[in-house]
Amino acid sequence: GGKGTEIAGFSWEDIEQKQGNSLLKAIRSMFAELQRDYSPLFKQTKISNPKNMERLVEILSAFRLSSIRCDIKGLAFEHFIHSYTRGTKNDLGQYFTPRHIVKMMVYFLKPQIGETIYDPFCGTGGMLIECFRYINQHIQESHHKKMLKERTLYGRDNADVARIAMMNMIMFGDGHSNIEQGDSYALLSQTKSKYDIVITNIPFSQQTDFYENYPVIPTGTKNGDSIAVQHCLESLKNIETARAAIIVPIGFLYKSELSPERKYILNNWNIDRVVELSPKCFQPYTEQQTAVLLVNKKNTTKTTSFAYYRIANDGYSQDGYRVPLPGENDIDRTIDDQGADYFLTDTSEQARFKQIKLFVRAGEFQLRDIADIIGGAGNISPKTKYDDVHNGVHPFMMVADLAKSHINYCLTDSIYRLTDQAVEEKKPHLFPKNTILIPTSGKACLKNHRALLGMDAYAASTLTGIEAKQNKIHPFCLFHFFLNFDVEKITYDLGYPGITVKTLEKVPIPNYSDQKQREIIEQVDEAVNLSKKLKIRHTEIVATTV
Repeated sequence: GGKGTEIAGFSWEDIEQKQGNSLLKAIRSMFAELQRDYSPLFKQTKISNPKNMERLVEILSAFRLSSIRCDIKGLAFEHFIHSYTRGTKNDLGQYFTPRHIVKMMVYFLKPQIGETIYDPFCGTGGMLIECFRYINQHIQESHHKKMLKERTLYGRDNADVARIAMMNMIMFGDGHSNIEQGDSYALLSQTKSKYDIVITNIPFSQQTDFYENYPVIPTGTKNGDSIAVQHCLESLKNIETARAAIIVPIGFLYKSELSPERKYILNNWNIDRVVELSPKCFQPYTEQQTAVLLVNKKNTTKTTSFAYYRIANDGYSQDGYRVPLPGENDIDRTIDDQGADYFLTDTSEQARFKQIKLFVRAGEFQLRDIADIIGGAGNISPKTKYDDVHNGVHPFMMVADLAKSHINYCLTDSIYRLTDQAVEEKKPHLFPKNTILIPTSGKACLKNHRALLGMDAYAASTLTGIEAKQNKIHPFCLFHFFLNFDVEKITYDLGYPGITVKTLEKVPIPNYSDQKQREIIEQVDEAVNLSKKLKIRHTEIVATTV
């Protein structure tokens, strides 16, 4: 506080006289300035013990923070907040967008001095800081530096974390820090057509009552995903250079209930590119799959297509540890405009931004030409009458049976066994030996689990069986193909990941030469026999142990 403020019964003047330390004058001045300019950041704190105050001054005296660059202080502050809150009940992980993803977004936006930048869901301020850093590296003039600090970056967050964003911005050198705490959904009138650039990671799966002032009333009325994206775009200036980079849940690209929002975007903006991110990008906080939607204001140049990129390798291991991986990754290739699919703008009723298109080249087959694709039993599950799925004699395969070994060359084990009565009443399809089973529902379908049935068996609805047609292709060749096929390419996430039978039917299959088929059959046959021997040996070892 300022003059007259007391700590443990002492005024600042008393403490200064007692300590004889000039640092106290600096501290007093600094706190007075901070309270004046950044009063939302600070709450009244009382230090009741004079010894604690003396110890605090002693500790602070050892540091010379004025000589440290602002960005270093900011990084230290971010690291502290990130580490301190991780894994606690007050975890702020939801507010941290991985910095390498943010850098990619800023690279595509290329913000310039003189432009205003807005993050309506700013969290701890990471995106605004990266924009600050990018612009700061490209300017030299003092008046530009002043403009950057005072009239360039704007943010808002409804949570108390906005105070952390304010401090974060200050630590990085943004002395003005136009950060507010408030509900962006409710404040469209304050931001409408105001900013050159919007960059944000929208809050997912929220609801809001403030939807009536937006162009599209969402299905279900209170859909926060819809209003969040609309808020971002409505906040852009009505000029051709206006642009936005928005992280959205992957379902925003193709869910039917969001088709009016996608049409609204197509009618008013150009889609520059869509970048689909790996589900592991936000580990360890969530495996929610996301995409970056990059749009710019519609101008006289009509665009009829857009680039679609998939980030499978973002430079870090695809697990909870997220260990950095050396070498080029998909973000590098995306920045270099390599590896994109180019999709025509979907003007149909659905107006989907993610399109699954499978191209069959000359000499290739569609899967349906050489195999039957049959879904598992939709009327039987582990929740079916206990006796019907546990006390029978007919093997009933579940996703868990595939997940045990990830790749199984001879699947014969399952804890579920259907009774004769269940088979008679439910009439599930019996998959013959050498059927390829793959998960096609839920997160398991993204794991690329694969199994080759080593016996006739039934399967749950979460699995799909692929039966090679006689005299068309050997099942071992099909199994070999699916060992190397990433089903994420044909997966939609409509609330949860899923692959349809119709999509599988269109998967292009190579026309293997006779020599190649013989080589594949020999390799897979060897693996099948080894798998059988391993199971026998395992049974012997377990029996001996018991």
